[in-house]
Amino acid sequence: MSNFLRWNSFYRLLLILLFAFSNSCVSVKLGSSDKRVPSKKYSFAEPNPVFKVLNTDFADKAWQSSTTANSMVVISECGPIGDQDLKEIALEHFSALQSLEIEKEQTLPYSGREALLTIAKGQVDGVTVKMAVHTVNKNGCNYTITYLGRSEKFAQEISLMESFVNGFKIQ
Repeated sequence: MSNFLRWNSFYRLLLILLFAFSNSCVSVKLGSSDKRVPSKKYSFAEPNPVFKVLNTDFADKAWQSSTTANSMVVISECGPIGDQDLKEIALEHFSALQSLEIEKEQTLPYSGREALLTIAKGQVDGVTVKMAVHTVNKNGCNYTITYLGRSEKFAQEISLMESFVNGFKIQ
């Protein structure tokens, strides 16, 4: 596991959850001596216009729904990290959730590789949240696409997330 992921996975999730449950923008600089090297070898179509861009230093791209406050986040990391275990990467994204329940774990073909879709729910400060985490390794890079929101609003825009994931291409 890279030092960036180990020390910052909790903070990333916490910041993502803050974005998901607030209407204000937050700009936070994560303190780490390791720099994440994002991939430049992917493309995607912008998500449905209901998702508005969030400016952040901790993700490649992030969006928040103007109707549900659900969020979508793309994080890539390349370099000497090698191919990491997909399950380990997914579990890091759930590290801030209390009472974690994995609802689904499915291996899927994706961009010529094996990908993992993990859906889980848990609580943050007594609020039940649900997350879908897609992870894939390709050409020395790890890619994670996350969709999250309050449990009761999660299903409302999951089809928009699935469309985004289907249009996400890794060269």
